[in-house]
Amino acid sequence: HYPLRRQRQMCIRDSGGSNAAAHAINSSGVITGYAYPTGGNLLQSQAFIYQNGAMTSLGTVSSPTGYSRGHGINDAGEIVGRASAINFGGSEKHLTYWDASGNLNFYNSTSGNYSTGQQINNHGTIVGNGREAATGNTQFGMVWDVNGSLLNVFDSFGGTGNLGSRAWSLNDAGVIVGYGVDASSAKRASVSYDGVNMIDINTLVD
Repeated sequence: HYPLRRQRQMCIRDSGGSNAAAHAINSSGVITGYAYPTGGNLLQSQAFIYQNGAMTSLGTVSSPTGYSRGHGINDAGEIVGRASAINFGGSEKHLTYWDASGNLNFYNSTSGNYSTGQQINNHGTIVGNGREAATGNTQFGMVWDVNGSLLNVFDSFGGTGNLGSRAWSLNDAGVIVGYGVDASSAKRASVSYDGVNMIDINTLVD
């Protein structure tokens, strides 16, 4: 038997929009995610930061028709996600980094037409996904620094076509987790201890 704990839930309200989603929280309870503006929809969503009882938009590259999302936040309040250059449907979406003051930095560090940040650790290392080719849909796990410099691109475990790899999260030791797709198109849970080599976790089992 386990004791029951009373859970408190709080509804985060945006400034009149119809939907919002929280993606990450840091150790101080600061939250990031995305919300639709008043009268808007998914294609016009904007990244937000929620702290001290207030929800604030982090803006877009091109206002007011732009698009952005906050996906990960570290203890310094630095946030990563993605944004579009102009609007959701009319421009490419790429890795976006907001510094602790909320300043937006839009990075296009790959030759592909898409990238997104998923998480940032307390040392400023960013992981996420992106495309290396200007055409096609294959995404691979990627690693960046806070200046948007691409540090590494993970391969798949033999997957081909539109299947590659993903880097979902990391800790302050730089250990990165995600998955890679194998030759049978199966997703294999992965870990990287050095930020370069991706290991199929199942191969570590006795």
